[in-house]
Amino acid sequence: MYGLLLISCLAGAANAVPASAQVRTGPPRIGTAASVRGLVQAYPPAKPAKKRVGRIVSSGEPVHLGERIVTDDKGRLQILLLDETVFTVGPNTEMVLDKFVYDPETGAGEMTADITQGVLRFITGKIARDKPSNVKVKLPAGTLGIHGTDVWILASADETTVLLRSGSAFLENAAGRSDLERPGSAARLLPGKAPSRPFPAPAHLLKSLRQALSPSAFAHVGPRTRRFDGAARAPDAVQGLSAEGLPETLATAEGIADEHGSRLEEFRRNRLALRESFRSTLMDWDDVRRITGGQGTYAATGAFTTTARAGVPCVACAGSWSFSHTVDFGARTVTGTNSIAAPGIVDARAVSLSFSALSGPAAYASAIPGAGAYRFAIHNADGVPAAQIAGIVTYSNPAGTKGIGAPITASR
Repeated sequence: MYGLLLISCLAGAANAVPASAQVRTGPPRIGTAASVRGLVQAYPPAKPAKKRVGRIVSSGEPVHLGERIVTDDKGRLQILLLDETVFTVGPNTEMVLDKFVYDPETGAGEMTADITQGVLRFITGKIARDKPSNVKVKLPAGTLGIHGTDVWILASADETTVLLRSGSAFLENAAGRSDLERPGSAARLLPGKAPSRPFPAPAHLLKSLRQALSPSAFAHVGPRTRRFDGAARAPDAVQGLSAEGLPETLATAEGIADEHGSRLEEFRRNRLALRESFRSTLMDWDDVRRITGGQGTYAATGAFTTTARAGVPCVACAGSWSFSHTVDFGARTVTGTNSIAAPGIVDARAVSLSFSALSGPAAYASAIPGAGAYRFAIHNADGVPAAQIAGIVTYSNPAGTKGIGAPITASR
């Protein structure tokens, strides 16, 4: 059984685990960096600023409690935390995850993030699902509170704007509070003033966020692929805003290696969909069968990290995973291949599925016998039925070799 994982910069105490497990020094690992582009550095906590030396962060490397994550003008990454919280971080951003308390058995805990400046997306995980008030994001002129939320943040010392994508949230400081309850609405924070009332997100805000966090901003992850129409296209690591600012999809990772024992948690199925709009929603199989003919090919490659080999934590063990699926809408079949190529993990297998009689969400899985599964979901996007397939993968065999793949999305 796993006890409460208590991680707090302010507490300054060792984790409450047996002495035999306390073999690491320095801040504990609370998550993983994925889809890294440009220069991303992590500065250690509890040292004078002038003496700090940042480490360069690459995909698959750990994120530790209290580290200040800094991106340059081309830097971007996803931070995937142990409770499935996801931060998609854009350029010229500084943030610190300065408190993390998490019980993997119950999903209970606390999390606090401090955003100094920059642009990022924040999707809440299991901690917020258990008790939303236990998750807080500190901003330059106030605090962001959430209720099962997907938000976009554009922060600076002079002005911070928060855009609600799903759920609900509120901005608060000593001068007042503003509640965001309608997806697509935004509110501003200015130093010394109460948060503004909610307002429709303006075009210039959408443009700024889209440029920083759109799929093309992460297009370096993996080789270029082909769309159904033959045009060159880079695989999507994350989804950005549509021109209208309607919710789309961020495929959250299916678990992060637990600090004690590299345990991969089971991720709830169908986390791939935000349901506010037809422009990007998980389809039902009935919807897919309404597409009467033709084929679509979906292919993408993303990062994969081996987290343990034969029970021993694996450091900087980066590799890749990929899928190439063809949906025959007339024959009502899905065929193709999935593969993993990473230190200690090599897998390749065919996919063959008939959806003639399937019901419910258009999600499907391809098992890795005794070691995990590839999981996929078919989505609408930008008004086009079955425009995308989003995928995730986890691996854990009885010999103690484990790994996790970054979420990737392919369009036909």
